[in-house]
Amino acid sequence: MLFWHHSGKYAVKVAGASHYRDALKDVAQNPKGVPSLLFCDARLELDNANPYDTNAISVWIQDRKAGHIPRDLAPELRAAIASIGASSTTSYAAASVSGGLETADRHYEYVVELDIALPCSLDTASPRSPSEVKRINSYPTLELQPDGSYTATVWLPVASHDKLHRKRKVMTWTTDDWPVVCIYAVNSQQLGLGYKLTEIDKATFARIFGDKDVEGALIELNGRFARLSIKTLPQSSDA
Repeated sequence: MLFWHHSGKYAVKVAGASHYRDALKDVAQNPKGVPSLLFCDARLELDNANPYDTNAISVWIQDRKAGHIPRDLAPELRAAIASIGASSTTSYAAASVSGGLETADRHYEYVVELDIALPCSLDTASPRSPSEVKRINSYPTLELQPDGSYTATVWLPVASHDKLHRKRKVMTWTTDDWPVVCIYAVNSQQLGLGYKLTEIDKATFARIFGDKDVEGALIELNGRFARLSIKTLPQSSDA
């Protein structure tokens, strides 16, 4: 079997995934109110009969079509396969499926990303079989640390760390209408809410942090995962 070299960044976003929402929902199995997060190996097929793109490569997850390799990248993958003289039309890449959150008033699209290191090349030295689906489908739980901070391992919604704030800041945000406090990674432009990392119900947030101000940051980045750290700010005292 042909597998693509990976980098841990899941930097190749599959095109057209919105057309296969029902199939991806069947694969993801994320409950209402919770976004999906699953990992598996996706099957890539040379789509030689595609009437719209002679270089098309379709992407399949659990034998369900999930989209196509982006049009501008497909020729590079085909060239890499041809360069090793492979006769197979099938290859595999580590994949993630995120998003797909369903709320009372909105359905978010699923995002399928492939962990193909660029420039792309095939790993011919490490033969293996495709891995099983690993579903997480839950928000991470904050864990108390000896220094009084709370940490959790989170999935980054963006493949490039350059899109994050240079100090890896995070911010909390809620409204009177929300039952939760959301935590976002601040983006490099410090505009808007940035990238949502997780959420905590208000009762739990109040129990942990009370009415104190908090600060947070991503203290460790490893590919698409990061370690989120949140702590209360020191209280000022009168002289």
